[in-house]
Amino acid sequence: MKIGIVTFWSSKDNYGQLLQLFALQTFLKELGHEPFLIRYAFWKDNSIPKLFKEYFLLPWRIPRAIKNKIAERKVHKSNIVHERKFVEFLSENILYTEQIYSTKELINNPPIADCYITGSDQVWGALTPNPVFFLQFGAKEIKRISFAASFGDGNDFFKDGYISKVTPYLNKFDMVTVREYKALDVCKKAGINGCILFPDPTLLIDMSNYNRLLFSNLSTDKYCLVYMLEGEEKTKMSMDDIVAFVKDMGAKMIYVASQGRFDKYAKQYPTIPQFLSYIKNADFVITNSFHGTVFSIMYHRRFVVIPKKNGNNTRIETLLSQYGLQQHIVEEPAMIKNAYNDVVDWTLVDNINEKKKKETVDLLQRVIGGK
Repeated sequence: MKIGIVTFWSSKDNYGQLLQLFALQTFLKELGHEPFLIRYAFWKDNSIPKLFKEYFLLPWRIPRAIKNKIAERKVHKSNIVHERKFVEFLSENILYTEQIYSTKELINNPPIADCYITGSDQVWGALTPNPVFFLQFGAKEIKRISFAASFGDGNDFFKDGYISKVTPYLNKFDMVTVREYKALDVCKKAGINGCILFPDPTLLIDMSNYNRLLFSNLSTDKYCLVYMLEGEEKTKMSMDDIVAFVKDMGAKMIYVASQGRFDKYAKQYPTIPQFLSYIKNADFVITNSFHGTVFSIMYHRRFVVIPKKNGNNTRIETLLSQYGLQQHIVEEPAMIKNAYNDVVDWTLVDNINEKKKKETVDLLQRVIGGK
């Protein structure tokens, strides 16, 4: 079956974004399908009339828009200086459409497929629902599936205004699967009672698929990998506290951050193969990233997760609760050592993943078949 995937794909610094896409394509190929990325670019929709409506008719949005644009330019400059070769990874490992589509182009001339899939990642994370990420294009007879789709963190998705917008979209799906428990509740409120919790696709493929990507030329010194997203002000622990703990460990620190995180500490800007290698060979991982946590688990690394200050940590809480590893979410520096010394039964973790993979394959094949 030919399957078109709609998800995020254009980041230059979000490792999880491209790795979840890589994993989903690999997973579907292993089931005998022909998956491809539909390169949808929402920025192509920013027409003059749309911008006029958003900013001139709603002028209170202008200051925030200016602030965001300044931040975007700063990040763009950092992306140029610190190239992580995401474009090369995409071209070498992902099958995608030659055309980059706008919403109008997708509706008028959608790519040919037997099935469309949206997900994984936070494809439903916008408070103004994007019809493309809800697969509102293509012929009616084409199957539509959400694969571990995420609304992201936050509670605004439970509001009646949002629910009323997404309900007609979700009713057109042949199968709705989500990544978090909270997303199940959102779908239930929208009347989608058959919604299913699916694992992130990065958890569903054999490790050999990642290991073939690995970068071999790494230092053999003991090190702690610190992988952080967004600004320091959004997490419950300062970098000063994290650095102090790593120093007490007597370990070297390798610090990887998203381009929007600016602080005084020296950072590394690895390619995706180097990033995976950093996790695989780390003595310990400290992160606030969902996929940083996923790959720490997959590679059986000792790890802690630093939660967000706003309390919206649904994605990671759902993930860790399935393994009984909630104690690895820490808010105080004194708690890091307990997580570091925690002995995880990795055989149990692997068995849980295998069970989830089998359940996922069985459920998916009921809708789209497979070999």
